[in-house]
Amino acid sequence: MAFVSLLPGAVYPMIPLLSPTPPVQARAYGAIAQLGNVGSTLGPPLFAASMAGMGPHGLLVPTVALCAGGAAIALWAERRAAAVQGATATGRIG
Repeated sequence: MAFVSLLPGAVYPMIPLLSPTPPVQARAYGAIAQLGNVGSTLGPPLFAASMAGMGPHGLLVPTVALCAGGAAIALWAERRAAAVQGATATGRIG
C-alpha cells in the first residue's frame, strides 16, 4: 500500500505525450483514475486467493505476472510516445 500513488503519478505526465488532443487526454485521465479504483478493489482479493491456494509462494505468481505485464505496457507506451512525438515534429499526427 506504500506505493499506491506511484503508478498514477508516473502515468499522468505521459498522457499529453501519448494523446494528441484535449478530448482524448480527458478520457485518458478518467481511465487512469478508474483503473486505479479497479486495482484497489481487485488487488487484495487476488493476492489473498493466490496465497490461500499456494501458501507464501503464491505471492510470487501474481507479482511476477503483474510486473511482466507492467513492463510490457511501459515498453509499448515508450514506443508510442516516441512515435507521437516524431509525428508532432513532422506535422503528421494520427
